Amino acid sequence: MQAKEELSNAPTAEVDVDNLYEGRNLVTVVTHEQLEGLIADLLPRAAAVIGRALAQAGVALSDVSAIELFGGAARYPERTLCLTQSFDRFTL
Repeated sequence: MQAKEELSNAPTAEVDVDNLYEGRNLVTVVTHEQLEGLIADLLPRAAAVIGRALAQAGVALSDVSAIELFGGAARYPERTLCLTQSFDRFTL
């Protein structure tokens, strides 16, 4: 989680996991692009979750006037693009 937050403001972040496996540590650097690639499969699921939440609340998409993204995840262009394509009447 800390690396994701760092990548919101920097092109790279160091990932340091103590005792990952049998006493071995993992230290690596991840780029913003690598993280985007790792979360790419999760993006369509975000739109599906929003759709289910609206359905469970009994709210039609036409009744929604805006969708706001916040936090570090809002800074990922792929997430914004995916949601914009899923809910094409919104500019995020």
